[in-house]
Amino acid sequence: MNTIGERLKIVRGEHSQAVFSKRLGIPQSTLSNYESGRNKPDFDLIDKICCDFGVNVEWFLFGRGPMLKEQPGQEANSASTVVVEGTLTFAGMQAAIKVLEEELVKAKEAEKAALIEAKEAYKTAFEAARASLGNSKEHSDSSPPTDKGV
Repeated sequence: MNTIGERLKIVRGEHSQAVFSKRLGIPQSTLSNYESGRNKPDFDLIDKICCDFGVNVEWFLFGRGPMLKEQPGQEANSASTVVVEGTLTFAGMQAAIKVLEEELVKAKEAEKAALIEAKEAYKTAFEAARASLGNSKEHSDSSPPTDKGV
């Protein structure tokens, strides 16, 4: 990912710009300008994104290091990093599913079954986490990525 705008799209995941901009407290047009590279988010918004979604500041600003903040005892770039400071991060789960889908495309036949199983486990965990939150308006728009033909 070369730009903050591209990385912001990754953090947004499958959420619409309308839903995500509302969660950030900014107009949808502002989010669109950030994602397209016409404007850059200010420090306060970058801090909010990184804190609220468990995103590593260095990754968000420069594209270096793991996307998500590391927790003690976790490996860097681990696809299992879905909990940040005791909070489940949907962006982390969505990122893990996306990585598994990308790897599935490149995988040899023998590796595909294991990747499909891992992807399905993340999707099941995502759905269970979303269900455990009930009908909370804050999380009701969260959904796992689609299979996109995989």
